[in-house]
Amino acid sequence: MPLPNTKERLGSPLSMARLFALVRSVLPIGLGIFLWLTPAQPGALLQLGPRMRLVLAAIFVLYGLYRLVRTIRTQFLAPPSDELD
Repeated sequence: MPLPNTKERLGSPLSMARLFALVRSVLPIGLGIFLWLTPAQPGALLQLGPRMRLVLAAIFVLYGLYRLVRTIRTQFLAPPSDELD
């Protein structure tokens, strides 16, 4: 009985790259939503006024959406390079 190769044992390394790319794009969106919904604490590390918190939250959400669109286009809509051969 032949031993399975690494790709058969661990799966495609492309799946881990896709997962990592999705996490990298969802984290800024979550941080932006967190900044948007939570009130400023008096002893917080990042002491910003309410308007600046909203601006920073919007920047994080927009950047996360931009990364998410790029990730979907490059990782999920384009065929993997090993399938082109």
